[in-house]
Amino acid sequence: MRREFSRKNNFWTFQKILKTLIFLLLFFVFAKSFIWGDKGFLYYRFLQKDINLENQKIAKLVKDIDGLKSKIDLWQNSDFMIEKMARQDLQMALPDEKVCLIK
Repeated sequence: MRREFSRKNNFWTFQKILKTLIFLLLFFVFAKSFIWGDKGFLYYRFLQKDINLENQKIAKLVKDIDGLKSKIDLWQNSDFMIEKMARQDLQMALPDEKVCLIK
């Protein structure tokens, strides 16, 4: 037995297919912008990695600054270090000479 569809029934089928296609098209457009767009999820993940890398660089620089501050403090308060640096950096020592501090 062959069943025949009325014109109205075919129209609703076509309309459902059209609505589904439009919905899928809009879904993919919004998904593309939310995932791969300028403010999408992947860009957000990239920025998070970039922020973590910059925080690591900042932590390393803070550590270096603290080390330099301690060296500056040592050089300002220690006569031995002043003499040692003068002899080494300004090449005022003989090659076989050893620096000894007598108090």
